[in-house]
Amino acid sequence: MEVYRGRPIFHGLGNFATVTTALSGDADQTPERRSWARERRRLFGFDPDPRMPEYPFHPQSRRTAVAELRFGDDGLTGAQLIPCWIDEQCRPRPETRSGRGQDIGDYIISISQEAGLRTGFGWDADRLHVTLEGNA
Repeated sequence: MEVYRGRPIFHGLGNFATVTTALSGDADQTPERRSWARERRRLFGFDPDPRMPEYPFHPQSRRTAVAELRFGDDGLTGAQLIPCWIDEQCRPRPETRSGRGQDIGDYIISISQEAGLRTGFGWDADRLHVTLEGNA
């Protein structure tokens, strides 16, 4: 998550919009899929959760969010993230801050900082508020 010239840029929000077994690489699949599974391990260092063959992504990507933008007469007035968890049926489930939301918010803040982004965040009830002013 970053803010550029006062406008939010949300990275990676599509991970709950894709359900596929094409990337899973299970042993009973084609040689091409098994080859991809080996390459994924080499390049990205992970195996998806075998209990979720329709969600062949990094297990950490189950922490996600829905972007919520507010607009007024003069344009964008606010941006927030609704923390979500990808459940065992590959469905995004909104989380409260007192539930998994705090962990998901902490994860989003952490990976944003690790990427060198200086985005400001703060909680507003169960939503992670994004500071639009003062970011590069």
